[in-house]
Amino acid sequence: AYFYIDTYKQAEMSRDEVLALTVLNAMLVETWGSRIYGTAREKGLIYYLNSSADRGKDYTSWWFGSQISEKQLQPFLDLLIAELLRIKKGLLKESELAAAKMYLTGSHMRSAQTVNSLANGYAGTYFYEGRVNDFYSKFPVRVKKVTKQDIISAARKMFEDRVWGLGFLGTISEESRTKAHKQLAQLWK
Repeated sequence: AYFYIDTYKQAEMSRDEVLALTVLNAMLVETWGSRIYGTAREKGLIYYLNSSADRGKDYTSWWFGSQISEKQLQPFLDLLIAELLRIKKGLLKESELAAAKMYLTGSHMRSAQTVNSLANGYAGTYFYEGRVNDFYSKFPVRVKKVTKQDIISAARKMFEDRVWGLGFLGTISEESRTKAHKQLAQLWK
């Protein structure tokens, strides 16, 4: 079944806070060695995992989504919860932060190599905020400035309003869906 886990902040967080969540995403889900995706894939729990932080005019969201079997759902959620609780407790290594920054900077440099990527990178903020994006000229400098405390603070903010959801599309029993919901609820306590 496909699943999505969403958490919302009932306010538009700053660009720097969303960038801190983006750095955290690199640590958690974007590489083979990442805390959640890398570990889950190594254990055979999941094939892929997507995650992103987005902001709107009056909210910020952070989501995780993938496809998973019912048998692997609980162990995967145990891992996801353990890692997110570690972040909320401030357990983050400087070496992980440095690796995530290097990965994001490299990804950024690679993404600026096509016309389509450049156009999309500028168009979004121009139409949404009426400003010309500094993404391609200043992004590496902004990433370099993200601190461990920035990441921890932004992650904690995403859970403080206690607005969240879990959704499935596919064959997951009601019992497993209910158990998954109860498992995840501890993140918003």
